Formats: sequence, C-alpha cells, structure tokens
Amino acid sequence: MTVSASPGSNAIEASSVRAERSAPIAHLPGLDGVRGLAVIGVLLFHGGFVWAKGGFLGVSTFFTLSGFLITNLLVREFEGSSSLNLFRFWGRRLRRLMPAALAAIALIGLVWWRVGTPEQLGSLRIDMLSSLGYVANWRLWTSGVSYGSLFSQPTPFQHFWSLAIEEQFYLVFPLIVLACMRIGGRRFLTWVCAVAAIASIALMWLQRADFDRIYYGTDTRVAELLFGVLLALWWSRRDRITTNRTSAQPAWDIVGVAATIGILGAWFTVNEMSPKLAMGGFPIYAALSTLLIYTATRPGLVSRIFSNSALRWAGLLSYGLYLYHWPIFLFLSQDRTGLSTAPLFILRMAVTLGLSLLSYFLLEMPIRRRTLLTTSRSAATAGFAGVTIVALCAFAVTLHTPKSSVPYANMKVTGFGHTLAELNPTKRPKPSTTEPSTVWIIGDSGGMDLSPALAAAMEATGSTRFVFGAGPGFGLTVGIDWRKDFREEIERDHPDVAVVMVGGWDTKFLIKNGKAEYEKVVDEMISLLTDNGIKVLLLPIMPGGKFDVTTTNKIFAEVAARHPGMVDNPSVDSALTAPDGSTPRYWIDTDGTVHLLRKADGWHLCQEGARNLASLIVTRLTELGWSTPVISEWEDGAWQQAFQYNDPVGVCDGI
Repeated sequence: MTVSASPGSNAIEASSVRAERSAPIAHLPGLDGVRGLAVIGVLLFHGGFVWAKGGFLGVSTFFTLSGFLITNLLVREFEGSSSLNLFRFWGRRLRRLMPAALAAIALIGLVWWRVGTPEQLGSLRIDMLSSLGYVANWRLWTSGVSYGSLFSQPTPFQHFWSLAIEEQFYLVFPLIVLACMRIGGRRFLTWVCAVAAIASIALMWLQRADFDRIYYGTDTRVAELLFGVLLALWWSRRDRITTNRTSAQPAWDIVGVAATIGILGAWFTVNEMSPKLAMGGFPIYAALSTLLIYTATRPGLVSRIFSNSALRWAGLLSYGLYLYHWPIFLFLSQDRTGLSTAPLFILRMAVTLGLSLLSYFLLEMPIRRRTLLTTSRSAATAGFAGVTIVALCAFAVTLHTPKSSVPYANMKVTGFGHTLAELNPTKRPKPSTTEPSTVWIIGDSGGMDLSPALAAAMEATGSTRFVFGAGPGFGLTVGIDWRKDFREEIERDHPDVAVVMVGGWDTKFLIKNGKAEYEKVVDEMISLLTDNGIKVLLLPIMPGGKFDVTTTNKIFAEVAARHPGMVDNPSVDSALTAPDGSTPRYWIDTDGTVHLLRKADGWHLCQEGARNLASLIVTRLTELGWSTPVISEWEDGAWQQAFQYNDPVGVCDGI
C-alpha cells in the first residue's frame, strides 16, 4: 500500500531542503592544501628557481578555487532565502581582504620611497593608487610607454594584478548570480557562466598576439574563475557539501593524482611567455585545477594528501604570503645580499613568513572574527580612513621624484630628432675620387649613442650624407611601422649602405613565437633593403647587456649568410672589451688611464665606446669596398659633445 505525503509534509520537506542548502559549507581542509600548493608555486617562481619556471600558474589555481568557493556561498544563500544580501557579501570580502592590503600598500610605498630607483619612484603614485582601487591589472597592461621600462626595475606592486582581477570578480559576479537566479534559477546561471567561459577563451585566442593583454585582462582570465563557478554549481546541487556524505572511490583518486602531476608538470615545463598558454594552455590548466579541487573535497587519498598540516598552514597564510612576498623578494635581492638562489630564498621566506604570521594573527583574523572593529559602522569608518590615509601617502611619497638614471627613460620613440648638424665639422675633408657612400644608421638607443661618432667617422671618409635613423625603443616587432618608414626613407635619400644596430626589444617576440618566426621578420627587413640596392652591415647586439642574445645574434648571422655580397655580419666585441676579454663598463690601463666605454647601466655607450665601435664599422666598410677610407682625423671632434653622452646628466663624465 502506498501512502502519499500530505501537503503539509511537502512544505516541511521543502523548507528543510532550503535550510540545508543555505547552511554554511562545512570546512574542507583539503582545499586549504590546494591553496597552499598554489602559493608555493608562485613563491618558487618568484624565487628564481629555473625548475619552477611555470610556478606562476599557481595564480590560475587561486582563480579557479575562488570561483568555486564564492559561488557556493552565493548560490546557497539565494536558494535558502530567495535573495542575496549584497552589501553583507561585499562587507565580508572587504573585511577579509582590505586590512592586509591597506597595510601592504602603505608599507611598500614608505619603504620604496626610501630605497626605490628613480624609475620605480616615477610610477610609485599610480602604482599605489591602482593597487588601492583594484585596477592594477589594467594599469600594468596600459603602462610601459617609457623607453626605460625594459631596463628599469619592476614595480613592487606588480603582484596586485591578480588581486585586482579577483576583486573585480567579487564586485560583479554577485550581481550576475542574483539576476540569473531570479530569471531562471541555477540552470540558467549555469548556461550563462558556460557561455561566458567559452567567450573568454575565444577572446584569449583572438588576443593571442598581445600576451600582456591576455595575461592581465580580466575578460581573458575570467574563464579560469568560471571553471570553479561551474564546478560549484554542479557540486553543490548534488549535496557534495562535506566529505562525510560521499563515499571514497579509488577512480577519483587516480584522477586527482593525475591532475596534480599535470599541474606540477606545467610548473616544470611552461614558461611565462609560452604562446601555448593563449592557445588553450590556460583553460587546460584551469581544467586540471578544477579536477584537483573536486577530488580534494572527497574522502580518499587526494584529500588526505592535501589535508596535511604543512600544506594547510600554507593555505591559511596564503593571502599574506602572496601579499608581502613580492616586495620582500625585490628588496632582498642578490645584489643587496650577495647570496645565491637557494640561501637567498630561505632568507626571503623567513622574512615573508614572519610578516605574514604577524598580519594573520594581529590584523586579519581579529578583524574577520570581529574582535577588532566589532561593528559594521566601526569597520566602515576604519576602512574609509585607511583608504584615505593610503591615498594621501601615495601623493606624499611622490611629491619630489628624481629623474631617471636610465638613458632615454623619459623619451618616447618619436621624441628624437634625426639631425646633428650643429656638431658636424665646419671644415670638411676633400672628397676622394670615388663617389662617397650615403650611410643610414638603423637601430635603437644603442644606435643613437653610436650615431654622433659614426657620422664624424663617415665625414672623415669624404662622405657628405649620413642619415640618422636610430631612436629609443626601436625593434622589428614592437609595433613600429618600420616597413612604411623604410620605404619613405629609401625614396627620399637613396642610401647606399645601412648600418643596422638593434637591441633587445625583439626578445619578447622571439621567446613567444620562436626562432623561425623572428628569422622571417629579420629576413623581410634585410630583403627590403637589399632589393633596393642597399648594402647592409647587420651588427650583432652589443655585448654586456642583461639579456641572453645568443639566439638573436645567431639569427642575424644566418640571415646575413643568405645574402652574400649584400649583407655582412661582423663581430663588434673587440670595440667594447677590455684587454682581458671582459665587457666592463670601464677598464684601467697599466699607465692609469681610465677607458670609459659604457654608461652607468653597463650597456649604453659613452664617447670612447662609440668611437671604438665607429672605427670598427668604418674599417669594415672600407675592407668590403662599400666606403672610401678615412682621410682625416675625426676621433676628437665636436661630436663628443652630443646630448647622447649626457643622458642621464653627467653619466659619461667619469666613473
């Protein structure tokens, strides 16, 4: 006999289900361990360990875990009360995140006010304010307009980009949840999030040529958060709220172990500029994180592994560890400490851990547990005061910022005039019977430093034409329309010889796209010149810089070899080395003479370095028959007074 339930019993049952769904989620210790693993990856990556070059992907795991946890809170609250208390949600998020963030921003600003480089101080105000407003990700993407950005030290606020993305998600996503749940419930929200995730991945693919845009963009990274959202919508619907409700299944342990191995494998093999990340790498990694998160919520091997005390404590302290580690790592540099990678990492972690513990027990937890700032009004007042004080601090510490010590740091690519007529000799040498060459120099700031000396040397051969075509930040792959500019220059001045001297601006493209793709660009540039009858002296990148240019110089040599008779690729090392074969900024002769070759950054040229290199170039052009020999003195001419050798001021006056 079947007994039907009464309407009253149905109402009681429905009320019980709503109450169960709206109840707080039981603490899952395995998720603390997942969070701990993620922050460990980031710490190892920033610690400089080459075997953890993909540790930056730990941030992606943070994203997915955040999406999972926040969605559980929001959806369960709505299903329990048919509404969301948005202000209460945002208040909890601010109590959790804002106090330590305010302390960190103020502390970093004050420390860097005293120890920062001119480049860091020049951007300190906007860095502090963008971190305070949780828009640091967009600030980082839109910055970098200064020539010196490649050579200056990184901002101590760089890690705030990921916190900004999460906070933007916390601000907008609850509104989406509220709207979707009212319109069509959990199923409608699931479809909306799935479509949004697909759109984000598609946008990532479309933007793949601009990796910075992909890396920092909220819209391109939100898919990783949405993977966690979709997991939460499925997970909580099936009442998988505690590990006690779900029986252990060895198959899921196998999946979780495989996902963990895949995550660790990515840390060992994927570098931060890999083009594969934008072509599906980020979503695949997010899928691995999703599987790991799910298996960590179930009873079994994976949850036991990630519930161990070491990983759990790393997870509990993960916010502070992430927040404070980057400026500490920058301050405790190898240059300051003299330590190698492993001992330096131990020192950095000791300081980071100590500060994180103080923050956790004295600031974060008292505010979260309301033993400090016990009422909403007091918390709001303190928050407003804290934001105001930090904002004022951002202005106070940047009232008087020094000028950059990096050559051309404040000069835009279009800011350099291509004439040095006022420095040309008033008495020109008598031209030889051979028609002199019109020489065109192409390059970046290294070419700018060379230009005055090379112009004087070419005039000493009887040449009356020298085309200045070097400017700060020039590269073949950095957005400069060199194809159009080159064609216009060829049509205007009909140069006979081009001296090409580029720096490291194409390194990013080379790493991202590979040797073959960059070689195509270099060959296109050379072909454009040689097809117009221009002979090319394709110089390798000068030694002594901070970047490994071995691959780039090899590409230059290989491209030059494909154009015999039209392209030459001479070594320039002899012009910039000391007698012992090193490439120092300066060296001292046995008679005490100081030979100052470089500026303070160790790469840009002072007068003697420029003179040595110009002499080498003219000698090589003469040997090739592309220029007439030098027929007058030029080494000590007025060219030495060019502005290049006084930027920054006094940089070439002495050691």
